[in-house]
Amino acid sequence: KDSFDEAAAGFAQLTDHPRHGERATYMLAWTRRKAGNAPEADRLFAAVLEKWPKGQFAPDAALRRAETLTLAGEAAAAATLLAAHRYADSPLREDALHVLCDALAQQGNWQELLARAEELRAAFPDSKRRHLASFHIGRACQELGVNERAMESFLKTIEETDTVEAAQAQFN
Repeated sequence: KDSFDEAAAGFAQLTDHPRHGERATYMLAWTRRKAGNAPEADRLFAAVLEKWPKGQFAPDAALRRAETLTLAGEAAAAATLLAAHRYADSPLREDALHVLCDALAQQGNWQELLARAEELRAAFPDSKRRHLASFHIGRACQELGVNERAMESFLKTIEETDTVEAAQAQFN
C-alpha cells in the first residue's frame, strides 16, 4: 500500500500536464484501485472519461469504472457505460463481456445475459475464465426455465473450475 501511495503522489502532480495528464490521471486511478480506495479510483476513472473521452485510456477507464459501478450495485449505469464504448475488436473485449455479464445478471436481464455469455464462450473458448461464461449461461437458463440446459451449463462450470479459488469466485 505504501508504494501505491508514493506513486500516487507523483502521478497527482502530473494530472494537469498538457501532454501526460491523461496517462497520469489513469495511473493515479490505478494506484487508488490497488490501494483499495474504490470510490477515489472511480472518481479518477470518471475524470479520464470526462477530460479525454476519445483518449488512449478511455476504453480501459470505462471498463474499470463499469467494474466499480457493478460492484456498487449500479448495474444499469455499468451496462450503459460499456455500451458507449466499442470493444468488438479490442483486446479488452473479454474483460468487457465479463463485466457486462455481471451487470446483466445483477439487473435480472436473463435473455441478454444468455446472449452475451454465449458470445463470450464462442469468442474465448480457451479462456481461463470460461467457467464464468458457463456459469452465466446456466444462471440465465435457470431463470428462463430452460432447466436441462441450465444443469448442463452448471456441470460444465464444475468441469471447467480447476481451483478452489475459481469455485469460490462463483459465490463471492
